[in-house]
This record gives sequence, C-alpha cells and structure tokens, in this order.
Amino acid sequence: MKINLIATRAAYVFSVIALLCYCVTYYIVKSDFPFIPFGIMCVQLIVFFAVKLVLTKHLADVPNGYVNEDEE
Repeated sequence: MKINLIATRAAYVFSVIALLCYCVTYYIVKSDFPFIPFGIMCVQLIVFFAVKLVLTKHLADVPNGYVNEDEE
C-alpha cells in the first residue's frame, strides 16, 4: 500500500512540474500565457490540498469519550 502511495505522489509531482515547465517555456517562446495548462495545474493543486485536508480531518476525528491509554 505504501508503494502505491509513493508512486502516486511521484507521478503527481512530475505532472505538476511538467506543467509548470511547459507554462514557463511557452510564455518565454511565444510571449503568450497558456491558460489551459496553467488552469489544469491550479485545479490539480486545489484538489490535492482539499482531499488532504478532508482526509486529515476525517482520520483525526475520534469518537466521544475515547481515551488512548498510551497517551496517559
């Protein structure tokens, strides 16, 4: 399971860096801003952080009255 998570993160980071490099190169060569690739990159980042926030909140919730004996 951990291998899949690491592979997914590596693929995600690669796609964001590739889109960023494409946007910068396109802007330098054509002096025009590529809105669609930049938009895709922004949506990827928004979805990633939103899912991370929701999952962190969901996994951090503990039932009422639950006490972990190891923490005491």
